[in-house]
Amino acid sequence: MKNDSDNTKRTDAQPVLDLCRFLGAAAIVWLHTVRSPELLPSTAIGRFAVPFFTLATVFFVFEGIRHRPDRTWGQYARGRLARIGLPFVAWTLVGLAYQACLAWGLGRPVEWKGVRLLWEGSTYNLWFLSFLLAVNLAVFPLGMATHDRPRMRGAVAMAAALLGIAIASVPGAMVLSIENDYWRFVVCALSSVFWGVGLALFWSWPASRVLERNASTALGGLLFLAATIGLWRVGGRMPLLESLAGLGVMIVALRPGLGKTPASWRKLGALAFGIYLAHPLFMSVYDGLAKRLPVDRLAWQYDVGLFVLVLGSSVLLAWLLHRYRWTRWLAP
Repeated sequence: MKNDSDNTKRTDAQPVLDLCRFLGAAAIVWLHTVRSPELLPSTAIGRFAVPFFTLATVFFVFEGIRHRPDRTWGQYARGRLARIGLPFVAWTLVGLAYQACLAWGLGRPVEWKGVRLLWEGSTYNLWFLSFLLAVNLAVFPLGMATHDRPRMRGAVAMAAALLGIAIASVPGAMVLSIENDYWRFVVCALSSVFWGVGLALFWSWPASRVLERNASTALGGLLFLAATIGLWRVGGRMPLLESLAGLGVMIVALRPGLGKTPASWRKLGALAFGIYLAHPLFMSVYDGLAKRLPVDRLAWQYDVGLFVLVLGSSVLLAWLLHRYRWTRWLAP
C-alpha cells in the first residue's frame, strides 16, 4: 500500500478539478435558463453537473479522513453543519424574504412548504445542500471504518460500484414518475454516491495512478461525450447516462495538471458553490423584468442573453462574498 500522506498530496492541488467545478456550476445555470425549442436539447450538456458534484463530495470525504484520521464523527458533523447547514439556512431565509417582497409588491402568492423547508429550502436549488449534508454525515463512518483496512476497502469498493450500477439501471421512467421533486432528485443522484465511494477507495490503491495518465483523461472525456450524446438523442432525462457523464467528468477532473495550468482555475473553482446558490434569485429578477418588456421569452436569443446575465451576476456576487471574511461562509 502507498503511504496515505503521499496519497493526500495528490489532491492538494487539482487545477483541472477546480475548472470542472466552475463549468459544472455554469452548466446548472444553463439548465435552468434554457426554454426555447431550439436550445432545449442542449440542456443534455449540463446533466453531468449534479452527479459530478455528488461524486466529488463523496471522494473528498474519504480524502479528508486520510488527511485527518483522528477526527470523531461529532467533530466532523459540527464542521459540516457550519459549512453546509448554515448556508442552507441563510439562503432559505433570503429566498423567503425575496418571496415576501414579491408578495408585497406584486401580489404574488408565497409558496409555503411548511416542514419541507427543513430539507427542500425556499428555492428549487437548495435541496442539493441538504442532500450533500446527509451524504457527508452518512459516508464519514464508512470512510473511518475502511481507513487502514486494505482488504475491507476492496470489498466495500466492489459492493459500492455494483450498488451504483444497480441504482443507475433503474428505468428512467420509473424514477421520473416520483411526484415529489426532492425525492426524485435524490434518487437520480444516489448512484453517484456509491460510485464516489468506489472511486475514493480505488484512489487509495497503487493501481489508481492509471487515472492520472493521458489515456484515462481521454477515456473520461469520451465517456462524458458518449453519455451526453445519448442524452441529447433521448431528448429527456435518463439517470444512468447522467451519472455516467458525471463520472466521466470526475475522471478528467482527477488529472493532476495539464502543463502550466492557470492559477485562475483555482479561483474559478472557489466560486462554483456561490454561483449555484445565487443564480435562482438573479434568474427570477431578470425573468420578471423581461415579462414587462416586449421580448419573446421563448426565443433562443433570450435564452442566451438570460444565461449570460444570470451567470455574470452570480459570478460577481460569489466573488464579492468570497472577498470578505465575514461573508465567505455564505458561498462555501
